[in-house]
Amino acid sequence: MSQASEHIDEVLIGGVDRLLARAADDRSLTREHLLPRVAATVEKYILRDDPQAGRKSIDNFIDQLQSDDLCLIVACERGDQKAWTDLV
Repeated sequence: MSQASEHIDEVLIGGVDRLLARAADDRSLTREHLLPRVAATVEKYILRDDPQAGRKSIDNFIDQLQSDDLCLIVACERGDQKAWTDLV
């Protein structure tokens, strides 16, 4: 693993931890549940256009994500029936 990818991983983990902390209902999701989704989103909207994006830019992006909505969607994808009921 390169030093750059280790740096990105560290930034993503911190961002996901903050995202979970601010969710009113984390739907019992863990960092491991959300990390792939957040990583893919950061890749698509930040790193694709700026592979050298800094911590501040990535942190700001993650901190603007709607934590409760993201948790609801991921919980639905994982088959959480209560999440589906709440969504409908």
